[in-house]
Amino acid sequence: MRARGLRSEDQVDFILSLLKGSALEEVKLCMRGQVRQPNDLFSCLRGAFREKRSTPQLLYAFYARRQLDGEDLRDYSHALSQLLNSALQQSSDAVADPQLALRDQFIEGVRDSALRRELRRLVREKPGSNLFDVREEAIMWAIEDRPWSSNMARSRNLVGASPNEVTEQTNLTTDSPTDLSLTLQETVFILVN
Repeated sequence: MRARGLRSEDQVDFILSLLKGSALEEVKLCMRGQVRQPNDLFSCLRGAFREKRSTPQLLYAFYARRQLDGEDLRDYSHALSQLLNSALQQSSDAVADPQLALRDQFIEGVRDSALRRELRRLVREKPGSNLFDVREEAIMWAIEDRPWSSNMARSRNLVGASPNEVTEQTNLTTDSPTDLSLTLQETVFILVN
């Protein structure tokens, strides 16, 4: 705002034009109709919307956070990052190595125990790996570990076969009516597209 050469009153107006909802109401309440300096507005906003929990409480929330049911791995990593950043804003030395803590907590909080075991193995093999490496490996694992992947692979083998061969291969590769119906649906989908 200083770079734009705005006067103090114009800076206040500019800030107010950007505020909405409860932030605007809080500033109006704080100002009580008086024209204030931009720094006063920021102090008012920080006081109203700052993190109220202590650093130990924030660290506890970070270390207690686990992947929620139905939460994807990317969203889980973002939630962890936000919790850690909140703690670090209050105390920049709260964690010795934030990137390492983030990576390790991500691994420990993953719901799937087999995936958690794989990620631990990855970190033992590559101790320099960061959260992004581990998260991408976890996402790839989740994609490859889907239950329908084996049916899809069988269906891909059926493309280009004659109808009689499809029927024979389908009968050989399915164990239950559910598998049969899934295989047929995927085969039709592949043939149509």
